[in-house]
Amino acid sequence: MYDTDAEENAYKMQLLTYLTLGLLAATSSAALTPRQRCQQKCNATRSGVCVAIQRFCSKKDLTANSPYSMRGAWSERNGKGIGTHVFVAPKNHCPYGSDWIPQKYCLSQFYEVCAKGDKYGHGVGSYGRNDCQEFNSANI
Repeated sequence: MYDTDAEENAYKMQLLTYLTLGLLAATSSAALTPRQRCQQKCNATRSGVCVAIQRFCSKKDLTANSPYSMRGAWSERNGKGIGTHVFVAPKNHCPYGSDWIPQKYCLSQFYEVCAKGDKYGHGVGSYGRNDCQEFNSANI
């Protein structure tokens, strides 16, 4: 099949390289962080969810149950009319309170909602003490 041992060895090395690259590609996509999975959805659908998340979470001293957190932030609509509204609302069973939401948790929790959400990154997740903070990412 091969004229020389060198050709056979070169073929084996090339095959091993392709198999290794294929394995790396398969495992790296499974090991994506919620932020990376959300970013993929943003790039694929242009839903604006990443823009809305970053806009909302850029506020310093963000607290749950504040007018700002319940009003939220928006992205522009894309060419297909898809845009995103993100906000944090209290759950009904929870007492009124102003729990502080550190920026890193605001971002990580919204990215998780996005990663687990629909193809546009829209969804809902409960966080905070007793799951009283409902993080929402919705179509506008």
